[in-house]
Amino acid sequence: DSAEDRFSLDLLEDIAKSTASILRLNQNMTVSRQEEPFALHVTDQVVVHGIIDRIDQLSDGSLGIVDYKSSANQFDIGKFYNGLSPQLVTYLAALQQQLGPDDLGHLFGAMYLHLQEPKLDLASFKALDDKLV
Repeated sequence: DSAEDRFSLDLLEDIAKSTASILRLNQNMTVSRQEEPFALHVTDQVVVHGIIDRIDQLSDGSLGIVDYKSSANQFDIGKFYNGLSPQLVTYLAALQQQLGPDDLGHLFGAMYLHLQEPKLDLASFKALDDKLV
């Protein structure tokens, strides 16, 4: 681990902790939009199109982005840091562009929500069934 890698990891951990605190303290969070299409105008000739999985809104009106990930996809902090996985940053930029430059404070963050199929241990069900009979 280089000093730069440790710094990046510490920074991302701080962001994650801050986001967790915001989510924990703001129980009045609602889903504002789902499957939200966007067109991010990077330059006059470059426009990035995509779909944001979910946009949440806190009670104070601030917005955050949730991107669903399946079990087949793994978050790689190295790729994220080196710009090889810019998805969340792109979503934030697109939402910021929709809101306008004066509303930067209305974004509270972005996160991945890892979705997995539940794995059931059939042996535990058999043991439970034996106890119930």
